[in-house]
Amino acid sequence: MAEKDKEPKKHNEKSKTSRLRRNTREASLIQLRQRFREEFCRKMSEWAKACGTPLSADTPESRSEREQFAKAWSLVHGYIVKSNALWRLLYAGEELRKTPCPLHKGRWSGVGEDPGCGCWSYGNITGWLAEQPDNPDAPRPPVMLVRLKS
Repeated sequence: MAEKDKEPKKHNEKSKTSRLRRNTREASLIQLRQRFREEFCRKMSEWAKACGTPLSADTPESRSEREQFAKAWSLVHGYIVKSNALWRLLYAGEELRKTPCPLHKGRWSGVGEDPGCGCWSYGNITGWLAEQPDNPDAPRPPVMLVRLKS
């Protein structure tokens, strides 16, 4: 009887070790994906800065193109840093939301408490229903204070 009691304990220890290894691998993959996403965003900004910086060898046409690129990137970058949707795609691992919220009708409606309609995500009332629940392992988005016109 004593030998039988030892076997299940041995099996439990193996499965516990196996779970620990799997959890460690999953955590490592999450960290790797996070570093890649951060590196990707940093490299995109670095690339855009290089493309928009005039060079002494530029012709008038290429200088004009660089200036146009810098203005366009400035506009796009502004939308990128404000976008909760892009943050969710890159960092939270969400798919693009496709179903408008019946209450908010596909319109971002601020930062606040969960209104209970299904479109709230990480503090934002997105206006779009989540296809899946928030990822508890995702990093939290940066907090941005926005002054609304009254």
